[in-house]
Amino acid sequence: MGFTPVWNSGEVPPTIRVGMERLAQNGLFRDSFVQRRALVPMLGYYDWQLGPDGIERSYFVRSEDTVMAALAIYNVREDQGRRRTSVALVTRDTGATGDDRVPSILAAPDWNEWLDPAPVADPAELLGRVSEQSSLFAATLVQHRVADSINSPYSRDAANLITPLRRRA
Repeated sequence: MGFTPVWNSGEVPPTIRVGMERLAQNGLFRDSFVQRRALVPMLGYYDWQLGPDGIERSYFVRSEDTVMAALAIYNVREDQGRRRTSVALVTRDTGATGDDRVPSILAAPDWNEWLDPAPVADPAELLGRVSEQSSLFAATLVQHRVADSINSPYSRDAANLITPLRRRA
């Protein structure tokens, strides 16, 4: 389930990702950014790139030596007598295209600053630091081509979806 504000009773659809630049400005996310930050562990993420022939190809982006953690915000709200947690990944603009967004990922030494439970005193300052840290860490990531079956709803072999695609001889 995507991120749902505590006040939402169904009129706003859940959000699965939010741009870092919107966290402090948009009332939908501001309170969670200030008080409820989280990390989502991941082995990597998928990226699609347009080849010279105009065909989009699938890539798996990962760190060479560590599990990664993507920035996230969350809410916990009551819904029909049950506590429900909702989460949205925080993304950043790569600047490559008008709509090229990727998860904001931090290296392990930078996790504590994002997870600090104290409310954020200066949102712009925190966003500036984690944006810079995320960009620096992103420069160390590697990618490899994977099978386009990632786009198929019938793919069931998860290990195969991150296995490097072999080049034809």
